[in-house]
Amino acid sequence: MKIMMVGGINDSKAGKLIKAIVKNCGSGIDIVNVNIFTQKPLEEEEKENPDLIIMLNKQSFDFKAPAIDGLGLIYPQMGEKKVYEEIKKFMMK
Repeated sequence: MKIMMVGGINDSKAGKLIKAIVKNCGSGIDIVNVNIFTQKPLEEEEKENPDLIIMLNKQSFDFKAPAIDGLGLIYPQMGEKKVYEEIKKFMMK
């Protein structure tokens, strides 16, 4: 499964989130970080062709792939476990 994380986080923070996702959702996940300040998310989606997009901000893009709210990964009090559960649901499809 290929996941594209879209937000304004740096590579260091993205690396930590990627490790947490793999730890909580299992291996077999390829995750790419797309920084909205330095990259064009719609172009990156065309290039990467992800199965799922995790939005780490409130901006909206017209993605072809399904997108979920991933703010809980950055702010655990907003529901970190809920984000992992949503990722797992997509892994089962």
